[in-house]
Amino acid sequence: MIMTKKFYLAAFMSLFAALMLIGCATHHAPVSPPPSSLKEISPISAYQFQKDKKAVIVDVREENETSKGRVKDSVLLPLSLMKNDPVAFKAKVDELKKYNSVIVYCQSGRRAGIVGEELKKNGLDVYNMGGFDSWKNQKLPTE
Repeated sequence: MIMTKKFYLAAFMSLFAALMLIGCATHHAPVSPPPSSLKEISPISAYQFQKDKKAVIVDVREENETSKGRVKDSVLLPLSLMKNDPVAFKAKVDELKKYNSVIVYCQSGRRAGIVGEELKKNGLDVYNMGGFDSWKNQKLPTE
């Protein structure tokens, strides 16, 4: 009887230890986006830059996403263009070089960071405004 209790206790402890090891081995830390070297800008400041002709605002969302609205007078430069047609993307980048600064945005800010980093590599002064909802929440001009 005592031997049976010791056996079950040992089996339970071994099983518990194994589960703990498996749990630790399969736990992954959340994946965070790569750190961005872009300057951040608020929607209000972005609007002022645009109004004062200090910057152009660039929407990096896909064309079908812009049907829900976009920043008034923004330039469309979808992330997919960078990935699928580098020549056309480079031509758009060259067009943007006539502006002092470029302000990028998307839906949440993640894609804006990706495109913005590429624009920065091409010599542009780039700000990340984040997501379109922030612009709308400030009741700034849309089209």
